[in-house]
Amino acid sequence: MNRLKLALIGCGRISGNHIKAILDNYEGAELVSVCDILKNKAELKADEYLIKLKEKGVTTAKPNIYTDYREMLQKEDINTCIICTELSYHAEISLYCLNLKKHVLVEKPMAMSIFDADSMIQTAQMNNLKLAVCHQNRFNPPIQKLRKEIDKRRFGRIFAGTA
Repeated sequence: MNRLKLALIGCGRISGNHIKAILDNYEGAELVSVCDILKNKAELKADEYLIKLKEKGVTTAKPNIYTDYREMLQKEDINTCIICTELSYHAEISLYCLNLKKHVLVEKPMAMSIFDADSMIQTAQMNNLKLAVCHQNRFNPPIQKLRKEIDKRRFGRIFAGTA
């Protein structure tokens, strides 16, 4: 696959992490469009991407904005979809994308049932596509700091924990 042409579906809080990752890898990835049922959220993320890319000295078109992911996928030249919607929609949207021959990166949890997760995996395999589930919390600064302190044995012997 050449350059990733990405669509961001769901423009809430977690989507900012994906925009940062795209910006950090802009030589190989381009955010083509953003979609959220609340148009103003999609507009904010498209603007955020464009502004931060310009700060890097890169001039590009603003990502196209949609409120309906189905319309977006019919109109845009996209090869990969990032799904950051409410978790109850992950399987439905992933399957739709996979059936249109789009690679998928979906936020955790990938699905609400084993049946849906298995359907997503089978559809990706059947279409020879990549399906990945994102779990980037390990990169969050507080988690990174916690890891460093654990490595220094600051808390003594740990038997269980939650973060």
